[in-house]
Amino acid sequence: MWTCLLVATIFSLQISGAPLCTAPLASPSSAVAFAETHRQTEAEATRPELTSALSRLKTRQKIRVEALNVHPLEGRFLSVAGDSLVVGKEEKHLITPRSVPIASIQRLQVEKDGRTVGAVMGGFLGAIFFAALGAAGTGSGDRFVSEGEAALVGGVFGAVIGTVVGVAIGSTVKHWEPVYPKR
Repeated sequence: MWTCLLVATIFSLQISGAPLCTAPLASPSSAVAFAETHRQTEAEATRPELTSALSRLKTRQKIRVEALNVHPLEGRFLSVAGDSLVVGKEEKHLITPRSVPIASIQRLQVEKDGRTVGAVMGGFLGAIFFAALGAAGTGSGDRFVSEGEAALVGGVFGAVIGTVVGVAIGSTVKHWEPVYPKR
């Protein structure tokens, strides 16, 4: 804000003919452009975490925004236009764009699914279950395959099957992950 006042003061002194600096401003629009650019830079500097979070959003990604004087809003990220975040609110098969001032954003979350956790858990549990099943399935008199080999083959098979099933189940589980502020 002080920067805007300083630029306006310098510009008004320049018009009045008072020699204040050696590099005169070309026009009122250049002073305004300088002030606007500097204002945006100051806003970004005060909340770099939010600026970083906004830059990582993907178009049409499902987000939840909580801002001052705005009801919590869920929808699809459309764009950042000037000093506003544009969110597409889904209403009856239509997407209505809503604008949220970036300066008022208090919390920003993205929707994630549980595929990664499902893959790890499914692979681990599948490997243990099928390894135990493979080891138990061999008799002590089996000459073709040992207990350890059967457990190894069962474990690898179980890990693959468990991972596939875990990804399928995990993709149906949704949760909100905060991106601003990070916790």
